[in-house]
Amino acid sequence: MSDFGINEMLEMQKALQEKYKDKWEHISPEVGKNKLLWMFGEV
Repeated sequence: MSDFGINEMLEMQKALQEKYKDKWEHISPEVGKNKLLWMFGEV
């Protein structure tokens, strides 16, 4: 796993999103913005 990089992470994220599409929100810029704002509020 020494050469684990961005492409591998993106593929894993896509697979997880597909697996849990009925449970998780769809990834979009609006959802990302809201989660980022929530994270800043928590910090």
